[in-house]
Amino acid sequence: MDTLIHADIFFFVTTIAVVLVSIAIIIVLVFVIKILNNVRKISETIRTESGLLVEDVHELRTKIHREKITAGGIFNFFRDLFARKSGRKDIQK
Repeated sequence: MDTLIHADIFFFVTTIAVVLVSIAIIIVLVFVIKILNNVRKISETIRTESGLLVEDVHELRTKIHREKITAGGIFNFFRDLFARKSGRKDIQK
């Protein structure tokens, strides 16, 4: 009879330990999923912005080859580019 009580206590304690470990693993997995979701969003943003950067560099190279732009012309190109992207049209040329 004494060993039966010990076995019941062992299984009770083991069950509680398994439940607590399972809850801890679930909590950790939730945080890992949130982190992976943020990494996915960041990588999508980087992919989009790098595509835009490639377009801007291509536009700059085309303009340089076409017009043989000087250093001041490159400055004006970037000024116009950032004014266009920010939606501001009040920058004077």
